[in-house]
Amino acid sequence: MNPNPTDPMKTSKTPFAFRAIKWLFRGIMFFGKDTVLQIDYNEGYNFNFEITQEEARSLLPANLRPLKLRLCECDDEPAYYLSWYLASMDTVKSDKDAQRVDLFTYCTNEQDELSLFFVSCIMELPEYFEKSNRGKKLYMRMFDFFARDTINGGESYPHYFSERAKADANSFVVELNDSVIRADQVQRLGERQHWDLVFVKANSQIYRNSHDKNTNFFNQGFIDANIRFVELDNVETKNLEGFHPLCKNLKSIHFYGSKDKPSKWYIEI
Repeated sequence: MNPNPTDPMKTSKTPFAFRAIKWLFRGIMFFGKDTVLQIDYNEGYNFNFEITQEEARSLLPANLRPLKLRLCECDDEPAYYLSWYLASMDTVKSDKDAQRVDLFTYCTNEQDELSLFFVSCIMELPEYFEKSNRGKKLYMRMFDFFARDTINGGESYPHYFSERAKADANSFVVELNDSVIRADQVQRLGERQHWDLVFVKANSQIYRNSHDKNTNFFNQGFIDANIRFVELDNVETKNLEGFHPLCKNLKSIHFYGSKDKPSKWYIEI
């Protein structure tokens, strides 16, 4: 018998929103001044939009430089990219994974270290929060904390809530206002590929602004992931520039990950 059936954090019928919050705080560890967040990423997709050097530079603060790179070992030539990562995140004991889309580009810092740079984030808004302004504000504040600017206390990059975001091994969809990218049946091409080493190194840190960055530690589920290219002709798109003005030239989509072998990340903020 539930000792406190009115407590939404203790009942088996807990709304997903509360379980998501519980998962989030359970995954946070504090070490002195550092906050470390643990996340398991399951099936996910990288959407890669080729951009020019000048477009890449326009996304970055003055102390960071655009990075031209190969994403996979099989890529013919390096290029500048604005990429998305859409993935389901394991929410521990929840029966539904949280969905998140990170938009980022690639850069080097003043010490020539390889890095990513956050451009924006698109989040699935749990149904419960759509009916609760107070709950929605709490949910937003949690993610504002992870995007914080340590100098001015503001948000380093914008967050948007998607009407629909989903990723699994067979399909994906992201909808934001009148912008859509969707594949109801993903068709994978060719043989399994692997990340280029420069891409892996760049993922080891991501700047939130000119001076704050997250340091990322990940397991072999990411480093040695089996990458499959997705057939672009089977992907439905509408107004991609509504996601970001530089989402014009969709060059490739990569699928990788599984619930049996998740990519485990520890993110030091």
